[in-house]
Amino acid sequence: MGVALRPGVAVLAAALTTPRGPPARAAAGRRAVHAQAAAAIFTLVASCRLHRLDPLDCLTAVLRVLPYWPDDRYIELAPKSWAATRALLDDAELQLPLGDITVPPPANA
Repeated sequence: MGVALRPGVAVLAAALTTPRGPPARAAAGRRAVHAQAAAAIFTLVASCRLHRLDPLDCLTAVLRVLPYWPDDRYIELAPKSWAATRALLDDAELQLPLGDITVPPPANA
């Protein structure tokens, strides 16, 4: 059971314990960045499910090939295109935890 405070004392206690100033603003900025990152991940998971892909398998494989993938072909790694892209990749290379990935030629080439 908590201690009951008079209304004026409760407001003063809340005012004194509420973070203020630059550190509080920095923490709010970090929370916003974390919220944006979480939203991006949730969006990828939802898109994987929409395209009937296992989100964990898809994102694991995409993160595995991302460092080797050409910048101008990132759209091929999106969940909408992933099934076609995945079919062109070497299974043995994807199973290795480290090592180069052979990037297949573009699907429209």
